[in-house]
Amino acid sequence: MQLLPDMRKKIIYVVTKSVWGGAQRYVYDLATHLTAEDFDVAVACGGQGALAAKLKASGYNPAKELNDR
Repeated sequence: MQLLPDMRKKIIYVVTKSVWGGAQRYVYDLATHLTAEDFDVAVACGGQGALAAKLKASGYNPAKELNDR
């Protein structure tokens, strides 16, 4: 069943570091395998590490890159 665009479930994944590890792989798999027709997915990640690079390479842009303060 395809939902109307305004009826999609909104999901944001937040990962404090973009270095590749278990949590980042899990977020990557979830973000890139949910259907755009049913879900509006965003990822916020810290820095320009492997997670951000892999998301961009797959055609998915992180919603926000968090800066260390």
